[in-house]
Amino acid sequence: MKVGPKTVVAMDYAVLLDSGEVGESTYGKSPVQFIYGDQTVVPGLYKAIAGLTKGDRRSFKIDPTEGYGVYEASEVRKVPRAGLPPELTPEVNMALQVKDPTGTYRLVTIKEVEDETLTVDFNHPYAGHTLTFDVLIRDVREVTDEELEQGLTSQVEEGEDDLSAYSGPGGNIADNIMEDDEPPDYPEAFN
Repeated sequence: MKVGPKTVVAMDYAVLLDSGEVGESTYGKSPVQFIYGDQTVVPGLYKAIAGLTKGDRRSFKIDPTEGYGVYEASEVRKVPRAGLPPELTPEVNMALQVKDPTGTYRLVTIKEVEDETLTVDFNHPYAGHTLTFDVLIRDVREVTDEELEQGLTSQVEEGEDDLSAYSGPGGNIADNIMEDDEPPDYPEAFN
């Protein structure tokens, strides 16, 4: 079966930044699993893997417009420290997941820590970067009607930590997420 509409894809991938640094990788961990076209991955990745089959491995570049977007300087803002969970000690380059006003989780990076405020970059850490993806298609199958209605119930095999696979320039995201895997509610200024 080929990757395309109405399929579930399980794949390993590594992202290399334009600097040559490995941004993140699922190799050696559980593969990521998603419904093709469900906006789980960047648009350029859907285009690049369309037509691949189980066992295919490819490398390709994705520019910012098809990846995580162009870097917007206006997305770097000062926010108050008040309201942060007491157990969170903010550090420069710390990556956090925060919920935006629409309820969508976004990855942000702390750029500066001051007594009363934090300078936070709301751009995705890969915004503005041309990325090289190395992917290995582990499995492709037809999506079920239930999955189309409800989405996938799990991104990884049972018992695995689905966040531990994602580490990038801002550090391991899982290190900054509460035990129930849901980011804490940060001050309104983070949204």
